[in-house]
Amino acid sequence: MAPEPPCRAPPDDRAPPLPRPHGDELAALGLALLVTHAAKLNSDPIVTEDSAFYVILAEALAGGQGYTDRSLVTQPTHRKYPPLFPALLVPVEYLFGRNFLAMKALVLALALIALVVVALLLQDRVGRLNAVLLALAVGFSPSFSTYSGAILSDAPYLCFSLLALFLIERYCREPRWVTGTGLAAALATIAAYLTRSLGLTLLVVFPLAVLLRKPALRLRPRLVAAGVVVVLCALPAVGWMAYSRDGTRILRVDRSRCAEPTS
Repeated sequence: MAPEPPCRAPPDDRAPPLPRPHGDELAALGLALLVTHAAKLNSDPIVTEDSAFYVILAEALAGGQGYTDRSLVTQPTHRKYPPLFPALLVPVEYLFGRNFLAMKALVLALALIALVVVALLLQDRVGRLNAVLLALAVGFSPSFSTYSGAILSDAPYLCFSLLALFLIERYCREPRWVTGTGLAAALATIAAYLTRSLGLTLLVVFPLAVLLRKPALRLRPRLVAAGVVVVLCALPAVGWMAYSRDGTRILRVDRSRCAEPTS
């Protein structure tokens, strides 16, 4: 009998895997992202009310007038917007004056830092390469392009809130309770909610992460650490909320005082 022909594997009809980008290609994409956003920076006047408020508050701080609303005749203490973003604009205002281009460049720098933090947050879950690609995809998105070049607190808040989440995750992996990472996470949390009030949600996220994920054998150390986190991170929040209490009503009263008398 003739020998049987050897068995052959059935042909593979699946599409071949896509080639993975190399480091040079990723660097080229990052450079293209940087050039794209830098090219759209301009010194055009601001057109939104929020941007105008931030610039006015920064000018008041740079001029030594405190956190006051210079757009009103009585120049009352401002209580609506958290103070960190106007404070970040103070060096720009002090060095360059009312230079919208320099202010937008500062916002863009914080937005680009946020993209780096996105990659750091994702690299343990999807791998370093995929994390970089996802961060670049975010960087080329229309919404990111809009807010990264505007004198608004959105991009700074994105930077600080993502940085807080990254540091909280790192801190929860550390066996020690008092570490530099924990302190940095607390400072990033405070910076987030002093940029936008939405960041107050991190006051819930941080202690819960410590309580549920911090490596400890007993529940009591977790509860103590979570309580310490709440106290340390909430003190500036309590101060700001006490300061800004009834701020909307005060601003309305001040605006009414500035109205022209009717005959």
